[in-house]
Amino acid sequence: MRNEPLPHPAVLAGIGALALAVGIGVGRFGFTAAAPAMARDGSLTQAACAATVAAHFAGYAVGALSLARLRREHVVPACVAGLAACVALAALASQSLGPWWMGADRFLAGVASGVVMVAASTWLFALVGTRWAPVLYGGVGLGVAVVSEMCCALAARGHGGTDAWTCLAGLAAVLAVPAAGWMLSTRDATPRPQAAPTPPDIGRRCLLGVYAVGGFGYVVSATYLPTVVRDGFPDMDPVHLFALFGLAALPSCWAWLRVDALFGTRRAMTANYLVQAVGTALPVLSHHPLALLGSSVLVGGTFMGVVALGMSAGRRHATPGSNLMAYLTAAYATGQFLGPLAAAAILSRGGTLDRPLLAASLSLLAGAAAAGLPREFPSMTSLGMPSLRALLAPATAGRRRHRY
Repeated sequence: MRNEPLPHPAVLAGIGALALAVGIGVGRFGFTAAAPAMARDGSLTQAACAATVAAHFAGYAVGALSLARLRREHVVPACVAGLAACVALAALASQSLGPWWMGADRFLAGVASGVVMVAASTWLFALVGTRWAPVLYGGVGLGVAVVSEMCCALAARGHGGTDAWTCLAGLAAVLAVPAAGWMLSTRDATPRPQAAPTPPDIGRRCLLGVYAVGGFGYVVSATYLPTVVRDGFPDMDPVHLFALFGLAALPSCWAWLRVDALFGTRRAMTANYLVQAVGTALPVLSHHPLALLGSSVLVGGTFMGVVALGMSAGRRHATPGSNLMAYLTAAYATGQFLGPLAAAAILSRGGTLDRPLLAASLSLLAGAAAAGLPREFPSMTSLGMPSLRALLAPATAGRRRHRY
C-alpha cells in the first residue's frame, strides 16, 4: 500500500454522501418518487407496486449480506460496481417494462443499493472513523429531496413514468461519476490514525433486533402516509412528502449522533423510536394538515437518525473477518420487507389506513423498550439451548467429509 495523502475527512464524507444519494436516493427512493407517474400512465398497478417494493427490499438484504465478509481491498470496487448498477437499472426502468421485468429490475436495484450502503459506510469508516457519519448519511436525505422534487416537477408538466426514470438515470450518472472517481483514487491511500473504537453500550444481538424494528416501523409510515395525504388533499402531490422527509433527514444524523455521544447508544435509540412512534401515530390522531406535516418532519427526522446510530454502533462493534454493518443493513431490510406484508394483512380484514400506522407506532414503542433493556439479549446457550453453530455442526462436518 503506497503512502498517498488522503483528502480532508469532510471531502471524503462528501464523496460518500454522493454515493448514498445515488444508491439510496435514486436506487431506493427513485421508485417511490416515480410510482405515482407510472400509475397515472397505466404502467403500474397497485398490486404490482406492492410486489415490486417487496422485491426491492429482498434485493437490499441480499446485497448487504453479500458484503458481510468482503475483504478491505474489494470494498471500493464493490461500491463502484453498485453505483454503476444503480445508473444502468434506472435507465432500464425507463424502457416501459412489464410488471415482472420491473420487479426483476427493482430486485437488482435493491441488491445494488444494499451494496452501496454497506460499502460506502465501510470505506469511509475505515479511512477516517465514524466522526463524519452525519455527512455520509445526510447524503440519503439530500438524494431523497432532490429525487422527489424532480419527479414532482416532471409530473406538473405532464411527463409520465418513462420520462421520470430517464431523468433519474441522468441524475444518478451525474452524481455517480465523481463519487466513483474519487473513491477509486483512495484505493492505495493509508487510513488516518484512529484510536481504538469504544464499544457501544448495546450488545450485538440487541442492536440487530432493535435496528430491524426501525425498518418495519419506518416503512409502514413511508408507504401509507402519502395515501393519507392524497385522500385528504387531492390537489397536493404526495411525492412532496418525501422531499420533506429528505430535508428533515439532513440535520437529523448529526443531532442523533450527538445524543449518542452525550447519553449513549441505548438511550439515543430509545428516544429516536419514541419520537418516530409519535410521528407515525399523528395521522391516526388527526388528518389536519399540521398533523400530516408534523408526521413527515418527525419520521423524516428519525428514520435516517437511527441508521446513523445503528451503523456507527456496528462499526464500533467491528470484529476481524466480519462486517456487522452488513448484517445490520440486512436486518433493517428484513423489517422493511415484512412491514408492508403485515400492513396488507391488517388491511385485508377491513378498516382504514389508521390500523397499519398504529401497528407501526406500537412496534416502534416496542423497539424503544427493547433498546432500554439490559445491554445484551440472552444467547441460546445461556438459556440452556444449543447454539445455532452447534445445530449446524453435523451438516458442516458432513460437507467437509465429502469435499474433494
